[in-house]
Amino acid sequence: MVAKRRIRKHDLKEDRFVTTTFRLTSVVRENQNTFLTILAALVVLVIVIVVVTSSRSRSHEGAARLLGQANMLYQAGHFHEAIQQCQSVLDQHGNTQEAGQAAFFLADSYLKLGDYQNALDAFTLYVNRYHQDRLLMASSLTAIASCYEQLGQFSSAGEFYMKSAREYPEFFGTPESLMNAGRCFAHAGDLDAAIDSYTRVVEDFSESSYFTDAKMLIAELKTMSD
Repeated sequence: MVAKRRIRKHDLKEDRFVTTTFRLTSVVRENQNTFLTILAALVVLVIVIVVVTSSRSRSHEGAARLLGQANMLYQAGHFHEAIQQCQSVLDQHGNTQEAGQAAFFLADSYLKLGDYQNALDAFTLYVNRYHQDRLLMASSLTAIASCYEQLGQFSSAGEFYMKSAREYPEFFGTPESLMNAGRCFAHAGDLDAAIDSYTRVVEDFSESSYFTDAKMLIAELKTMSD
């Protein structure tokens, strides 16, 4: 009589392992195309991430180099050349942080050359697209107002001087912006808006050097409007 073989726990574990492995193998074979598709998609995703990261790094380095050159030209007063370099930053690296700074330097270079229309366009670009820094935003809004004033569009100039004062009241140039707004509104014939601008100076900036002038101008404009 043949003795029955005793089934050990080890044998059961081996049988389960073999069965599980067989089932997994069957699943893989049955869904081979799906697994390969998923694997290929993961590989493509990894490649895309690597390429984008590398591209951003190269773009940042290229933008920084061009912006450095533009800054040196700007500081030296070579505004035409600075404009070319700044435009290169915007054209080649428009989505980088450096592009915002380039837009501001571009605009201010045009302003220093007296090219008010191009300066207006460039400052507007900075305000609408980049707006990275509160100080530069306040400066850009007042510069836009100044460009409108130089172009004879006094109502728009007054509105942007007021916009700068309203949105960035902590800016050191706010009292002057309000005075400029009053002057531009007066030129445009909007005496009420001019009085409101000067009143802001009297009420909110009584310690400024513009306080006395603002009070005098309010009195004069009220006499004119009566």
